[in-house]
Amino acid sequence: SGKEMFGSRGAKRFDGHILDSAIAAIRKFGNLGTPVELFPDADALSGVGFKLSNKVPISEYPTPHNSDLNSCVNIFEFPDVNPPANLYIASMDSYNQDSSQTTSLGCIYIYKRLNSVKGEGTRRVLVAEYLARPTQAFGKHEFYRISALLLQMYNAKCLHENEDHEVTPWFYNQNLEHLLADQPDIIRSIIPGSGVKRTKGIHADKHLIIAAENKIQRYLYEKLGDIVNEEGKITGQKLGVSRIPSLALLQELKEYTSLTNKNFDRVRTLGWLLLFEEEVINLDVKHEDNEDLEDMLVNTGKFYKRKRSFSYQS
Repeated sequence: SGKEMFGSRGAKRFDGHILDSAIAAIRKFGNLGTPVELFPDADALSGVGFKLSNKVPISEYPTPHNSDLNSCVNIFEFPDVNPPANLYIASMDSYNQDSSQTTSLGCIYIYKRLNSVKGEGTRRVLVAEYLARPTQAFGKHEFYRISALLLQMYNAKCLHENEDHEVTPWFYNQNLEHLLADQPDIIRSIIPGSGVKRTKGIHADKHLIIAAENKIQRYLYEKLGDIVNEEGKITGQKLGVSRIPSLALLQELKEYTSLTNKNFDRVRTLGWLLLFEEEVINLDVKHEDNEDLEDMLVNTGKFYKRKRSFSYQS
């Protein structure tokens, strides 16, 4: 059973000290994001427009009981103009049913990879998140719909946890299957002899979960450089945890254990994201052939008279 599987792994998995420091830094100096509503827009290159939302993104863990689960997308960094293929990747963890008996949330993260074109050697940051459990008539399909718009906005392919058997059919039925990543080859390297035949996404096998945890651990502790004070003295090291702007994710990482009696939707989603990064590590960031792109980037007035990568609506 799940409890037996992880029974010896109930201790908190990640270092609370570095997570506390990251949480404090965000609350004092950080970018808390821009809450937005997404909508289809035929005049945008991505087909997606946005407007500022009056909703409050879910930003605490555990999720407070009075939270509005019909939440909105939270953007920490808007996409590049005409986002190139492979610059942004994503992961998603949905939920299996619309039952009110579970507190699980749908979660999708957008992540900016290394971009050798721009020499951004330490980017690898979360740039957008959507955490919600829509309760309106369309329920879980509303979560899919908004997630699909977010993927289109960033031109991102998504590795989703396919324990939710409705995700893949929904995307196929909407002719959006190209937004979902194929089952990763890394599964066979982590689980030799794996016979899983699903064509899209990743499944929550214990070996994959442990591999994802290890990826998170290395990501949090990756050394990015020295912290220097005003006198030029080194006062510490900047670690990879500083690339996570999501308060709820940091709080959940602090509480995370491998026991199955709690929902750790955000941590699971981050783990799949980092496994997906390994899967696509050799894919180059590719701009679409567009002879006007450079001109458009330096002449924003000219750019906004054309189709936009996304559009803003007040």
